[in-house]
Order: sequence, then C-alpha cells, then structure tokens
Amino acid sequence: MMGRERIPEGFKFAPYVETMTKAIQPLNPVLVDIYEGLDITDIRDFKTDRISVQVKVYKADKIDKISISRIEIFGLFCGCGCSITGDERHALPTYTSDWDENPKTNHIITDLLPAADCGADIEYRQQYLDPLEPIYKKYKDMPGLEPIALAWFRALQSPYIITGRPPHVPEELNRMALQCQVDYLNVFLELWKKDQPRDKEYMKPLISRRSVARNQLRHNDPGEGPLTKMLGHKMAEKILTAVMG
Repeated sequence: MMGRERIPEGFKFAPYVETMTKAIQPLNPVLVDIYEGLDITDIRDFKTDRISVQVKVYKADKIDKISISRIEIFGLFCGCGCSITGDERHALPTYTSDWDENPKTNHIITDLLPAADCGADIEYRQQYLDPLEPIYKKYKDMPGLEPIALAWFRALQSPYIITGRPPHVPEELNRMALQCQVDYLNVFLELWKKDQPRDKEYMKPLISRRSVARNQLRHNDPGEGPLTKMLGHKMAEKILTAVMG
C-alpha cells in the first residue's frame, strides 16, 4: 500500500483550489447545496484515512454551473479541476481546467470547449475562441506539452488547448502552468461580461453539443473506478455528477 513516507521531503501540492476560487470571484458565484436533485453539502470537505475530497458547485448570472474540485489520494496524488458552463440562453464555450499532480509529474488541461461546430460556424470561432490566441502563444511552448491521446476528447477541444505534462521543476515552470489556467479563465471572464442572450433556434444545437460533451466527460472519467472502490458507488456517483455532470 502507498504511504506518506514516500512523499519527497518538502513537497507540496500546488494551491489550485485557492487560486481558482479567487479567480472566479468576478462571476459573483453563489454556492449551491443541491445539484441534479442530490444534496452535495457532504462533499464540500469529505475525508477518510485514504482520500480527501473537496467539491463545490456554484451558480452565476449567464452561467448554469461552476464546479471547483480537489481529490487527494493517500497524499500522493491530487486531482483538481474547474469547469464553467454557460446557461441555455448564452453561447459561451465551456471553460475547462484539469490539474492532476503527484510528486513526480503534473498533467494539465486548459481550454475553452466550443459549444458550436467552430469549423463551420466561423463567427463563433472568431468571437469565442480567437481571443485565446495571444495567451495560447504565450504558453504553447512550455516544456512537456503534448497532444491529448484520446480521440473523443480531441473532437471536443478548441484549436487553442494547452495540455501535457510540464515538469514540476524549476518551480517557476510549475507556477507558469498554474498561471496558464488563470489566464485562460480571464479570457472566459471577458467573454462572459460582454455576452448577450441568443435566439432559441440558434441555441438548440449548442445545448445539444454541451450535453453530449458532459456525458462523454462524465462516463469516460478514469477516476470512477478508484473512487467507487474507496467510497462506494453512491458517493462516487455523487462526486462525479457534481464535478462532471
């Protein structure tokens, strides 16, 4: 069994949750107790001798859901994420950030997942994705970046995704990887401030695409097995619904 004695001396996980919680404050997020009929107050801060879970879900103007999560296992792995999805009246892309860290490596994803087919809807790409270009150019050459291996995820991503395994050291590089999550979020915030409600007919395929993306992310999540084994099906289902649903 893994033990804390194997953690390198002085190692600390990055302050992801604190950083992202501060970054979302311009949205004026409102913490919710019930999500999809589930009482999620018990997963805001849940601990056993093997796992620590922190999951919070928020609502906001123009936003259907904000989730910020942190799951630490045995003190040797920390999986964090932040997701922001627009409501059914707004065409905003879905901000997605994933931060999976252990003492040896770190895997990141940061992107704005388009709600439209941005290969066909040129105006959508120009309005909602192209503002990422200068930030993308800033981070695209970080050491350790690599394409997503999963074809189903590549079909969801934008042309400006930042993903891969930037090393922990030097420490400056790890800070840069975390700042990348914030900088992409700040682009989303600027889009959110200006965004206006769209016609219902225009929104129909966008709402459908978001739903398909959520289902794929939820049901392909590799954490389902370990969570179920440690916490049981009911608790694992609640956590993944709150984080990915």
